[in-house]
Amino acid sequence: MNERQAIPFQRWGKVIGLLSLLVFVLAVGGLMWSGHTEIRYTADHHGTIPIQNKWVPAIVCILLIRIIPFHRPNYHPFHELTKQQLAIQSAVFLFGAILFPVSLLLVDSNTSTFQLWYMGLKLAMLFILPWMALRLILTHPMKRLTPEQPSSLSWLMWVSPLFIMSVWVYLSYFSVFSVPRTPSVLINAAELLMTLVVGFLINSLLEELFYRVWLQTRLEELLGSWPAIMLTSIPWSIWHIKIQHTGYLPADVVMAIANQGVTGLFLGYLWSRYRNMWVLIMIHGIINAPPQLLLELWNM
Repeated sequence: MNERQAIPFQRWGKVIGLLSLLVFVLAVGGLMWSGHTEIRYTADHHGTIPIQNKWVPAIVCILLIRIIPFHRPNYHPFHELTKQQLAIQSAVFLFGAILFPVSLLLVDSNTSTFQLWYMGLKLAMLFILPWMALRLILTHPMKRLTPEQPSSLSWLMWVSPLFIMSVWVYLSYFSVFSVPRTPSVLINAAELLMTLVVGFLINSLLEELFYRVWLQTRLEELLGSWPAIMLTSIPWSIWHIKIQHTGYLPADVVMAIANQGVTGLFLGYLWSRYRNMWVLIMIHGIINAPPQLLLELWNM
């Protein structure tokens, strides 16, 4: 087990944590105050659900993560990096996390080429740019990009996160808090399958690698766990305003933080406690391809 003696920027972590918490409080509070508690839950149409349908599964699972044992304590996969290297790498990833939603806002979502722009910008800002920047900026030999999984990741380390995932799936898709079933507009099974595979790679896999595994893990080393979780969840939530927007940017930002941001807290805490990347990617995959959609593919 690897242990870091102290968090290098613990005071800054407290400040950033409080500011990030304030952002969440203002977003959620503003949403409740305005009475606009119906949110979009997919980019495929403009249907809405009560926002508590997204909050309850996330909050329940955060509480479960907190009380269920077999978590990964004091695991620091980047312990060999210096404070300066960690700071530089974190800054590079944060730059990509901010540049992606900003650049996406400049693209007209009504054009037929939007999906190509979306995939290209995501690959560029969340993978190619960070990788190239780290190769060019660092004077020391390049350290590994992704933290290795704990060598003692036994079957016990799968039980808790898989149980939490099962609870989240039930609450999100089979309980009174579930989202409505919306049939796919694709009528060809091969087309739907290809869309699901590409979506899994470009959304579930890449996003979890970038935001949680690459960015959050480094920020945890510098700032502490919860400041890193909250800070990472904000840019991850904000990029969604381009695909689930209402046309009024301030309201879209508030809605994204109160919606995807809360889900980001759940995913971030799950990663911080268990360090099981594969369960994280599976949950994100289910978000993008709900069980009802998979059943629809099976019945085609």
